[in-house]
Amino acid sequence: YNIWLSEQAHARGMACGLKNDINQAMILEPYFEFVVSEQCVEYGECSFFQAFADAGKPIFLAEYSLEPSEFCDEANSYKTMGIKKLDALGPEYEACPRWWLGRRELMNSNDDAKLRTNQSRRN
Repeated sequence: YNIWLSEQAHARGMACGLKNDINQAMILEPYFEFVVSEQCVEYGECSFFQAFADAGKPIFLAEYSLEPSEFCDEANSYKTMGIKKLDALGPEYEACPRWWLGRRELMNSNDDAKLRTNQSRRN
C-alpha cells in the first residue's frame, strides 16, 4: 500500500512523505522524499531512518515529552529538523538550534549560498 500511495502522489506531481513507519523505512526510502518521525529519540528509533539521512532526504522529528536539551544533540546527529511540540498540537513549537549545520554537506553550492545569506540575516 505504501508504494502504491507514493506512486499515486508522484503520478500527480506531488512529493510523498513517510510517517513513523520504522519497520519499513529502509525498504521504502527510495519511494519517499522525506520522513516524519514522532518521538524517535524518546523511543530510541531514530536509527531506523538512517537510510533517509544517507540519501540526503529530510527527516522531520517532533518530540513531545522531552525538552530540547534532552533530544536536540541526538536529533542533530541524524541530520534531522527536530522540534519540541505540545501534545495539543497547536502552532507553537521550539526548534532545535543549529540543526541545519549537519545538512551542509548535503546541500549544493546554491543552497549553501542561500544558507549563508539567511544565517547572516539572523545575526
